[in-house]
Amino acid sequence: MSVLPLEAAIARGDDLPADVAAGLELLARSPALWPISAGAWLDVIACVRGFAERWDAQARAAGWSTLELYSLHQRAPYANLAAMGAAWVVARSGHRVAAVDEAIMLRSATGAVSRIRRVVLDPAAVLAWSL
Repeated sequence: MSVLPLEAAIARGDDLPADVAAGLELLARSPALWPISAGAWLDVIACVRGFAERWDAQARAAGWSTLELYSLHQRAPYANLAAMGAAWVVARSGHRVAAVDEAIMLRSATGAVSRIRRVVLDPAAVLAWSL
């Protein structure tokens, strides 16, 4: 998945749900939610936004909710995978999204395939931009 720089994506006014676009813009202006450099944080946000631009509509059509896509754990946003939404898992993995339906299929650089399946999220899961 190729990701545009965040500023260019925001300037383009992509067709994202308003809450997702506003939330990602807020996160881009905020300090990182876990200990990484400001530049690395913007790269993570750009990856999540790239997922949203390309796959959000298809994921929602397949039944994925905003929380299932964009949540993080309230107290351990990077460490608790049980509360991490699929877009953040994609950003964390570094793999490319190959398809989205009831599962999100990822393909690694070596061609290995893995899937993110919808599960009941940890009760401490909240939308990332509410942290």
